[in-house]
Amino acid sequence: MKLDVKKTVTIGLAFMTINMLWQVYNWEVPKVLESYLNTFTADAILIGIIMALDNLFAIFMIPLSSNWSDRTSTKIGKRMPFIFLGIIASAIAFFLIPFTNRIGFWALLINIVFVLLCMNLYRSPCVALMPDVTPPPLRNRANSIINIMGGVGTGIGMLFVMILGMFSDFLPYVMVSVVMIGLAIFLRHKVNEPKLVEECKAQCQEAGVAYSPKDDDVGTAKNTNKRNIIVVLLTVFLIYMATNAVDTFMSLYGQEVFGGQRLDFLPSLDLTTLMFIPYGIGMFGFAVPAALLADKIGRPKTIAIGCLLMAIGYTLIALLGSFSIWTLVSYLPVGIGFSLAIINVYPMTIENCSPKDTGKYTGFYYIASMSAQTITPALVGLFISEVLPIGSMTNLFPYATIFILLAALTASFGKKVG
Repeated sequence: MKLDVKKTVTIGLAFMTINMLWQVYNWEVPKVLESYLNTFTADAILIGIIMALDNLFAIFMIPLSSNWSDRTSTKIGKRMPFIFLGIIASAIAFFLIPFTNRIGFWALLINIVFVLLCMNLYRSPCVALMPDVTPPPLRNRANSIINIMGGVGTGIGMLFVMILGMFSDFLPYVMVSVVMIGLAIFLRHKVNEPKLVEECKAQCQEAGVAYSPKDDDVGTAKNTNKRNIIVVLLTVFLIYMATNAVDTFMSLYGQEVFGGQRLDFLPSLDLTTLMFIPYGIGMFGFAVPAALLADKIGRPKTIAIGCLLMAIGYTLIALLGSFSIWTLVSYLPVGIGFSLAIINVYPMTIENCSPKDTGKYTGFYYIASMSAQTITPALVGLFISEVLPIGSMTNLFPYATIFILLAALTASFGKKVG
């Protein structure tokens, strides 16, 4: 059996839109919210709570939208109605954020909630489409491509913030919305879900492989290794406690700690956005080596090494304080480490599951990641606010370092499978 890479990349465009929007959302929306606040006191906690709403919604909405799409039957398929309408609605709502910001805080907050509801409406159907149209033996490889497409979306969002943000805070919203609507129209015309499902079933029948639309048969362990599962779920939780804190407050960190430094020859460029470059180089450059290293030394050790690299980068940034070329250099190991860790945490979950338990523990994986992303924005908001005597924006990277070191510790307790 041979994976249809073109088809997988095409359906991966839907997942790409999610990461593209979240990248711009996490960078721009905290700045919009901060404009309503006078100081970084308890209001930093409020920003964190609002920024955590998407993950809180996801915990409840992902199972609901999954079940809803499972029971849906239309001429364009089960998942495509959610994907098409979800992308369009999300794009329109995201485009309106700068306008509702001009109306007032409550209009802005209602708009943000609507964006989050629309995004979570199609997030799960978007993920479920891949196993629906891919034979079971090829789903791991297809999932890797889907993850790469997500990384491409993150990179595109970074570019929108870095380049378009030089000209206007409004332009990143516009471009994300335009691209999303364009991709929704493209997917609607290029992805014939019922036809792809039938082709997949025929391919499975020809190869003598049982077809299952649920990802229930990709586990590789004879019996579920609950010890390793607990280790990886705790590691996932701690990784996202660190990374989501930085994602949420990095734009405000640049304003507060770097003092909004600018280049004399390019004063419109926010220097903090330049950190996307070494981060992206590290993340994309080590996507393949992350898998190869895991094959050689095992996923637990690879994840632990990745977390340690991130801890080194976070620590250096915290120690440097002001922005310099060394700040950029310090963000390279963060990107490398994130690639080593994040590419291996879900496969580590799967390889420790028997086929009958894969669906259940996939759900636990997402609960662990979403729970961390729900908790950490508000918690780090407490540490960078003046509610605590030690509160300061400079606590952002020490906070992230503590959690990523704990992730390295828990990952090291995992055992290599095979």
